[in-house]
Amino acid sequence: MGYQAMPVPRDGYHGIQGLRDVPAAFFSHRHAAYLAGLGTFGVNNIIITPRNGPRIRWVTVLTDAVIEGDGPLEEEVCIHCNRCVKACPQNALRPGRYPECITDKERCIDRSEILAKQGISPCGMCIAACPVGLPKGIVTGPTDEAKDEIRSYVKKP
Repeated sequence: MGYQAMPVPRDGYHGIQGLRDVPAAFFSHRHAAYLAGLGTFGVNNIIITPRNGPRIRWVTVLTDAVIEGDGPLEEEVCIHCNRCVKACPQNALRPGRYPECITDKERCIDRSEILAKQGISPCGMCIAACPVGLPKGIVTGPTDEAKDEIRSYVKKP
């Protein structure tokens, strides 16, 4: 084919202090996904796709290949039910549309710090609360047994 390509992995995670020092990434996979027409921003500032809702991880491949794109979706995927706002234990979200209403990153980081001390990461309550992309009647979130298993891997000081 003869095209060049370069993967753009997610930014390296440098712990809670790293998030406090530099709360932004050098490349936004969310914005790339939005511009590619893969989803739209939800109230929780996460890309929501019609099929999977916010339950998806993004990576990017930059290439010099000519690929026809659809551009951003015309119809919003987020249904603005505000379940993510209600589910956020830090009140880091508020009702509204992105980018006018953005996540309070400092509050999110505070929650991450609390969970990290318990051996849990990440929070994800706003993702679990979102009904978009889920079959009716499905409840998401880790079971207590799964949480205990995850915690068993963390060394206690």
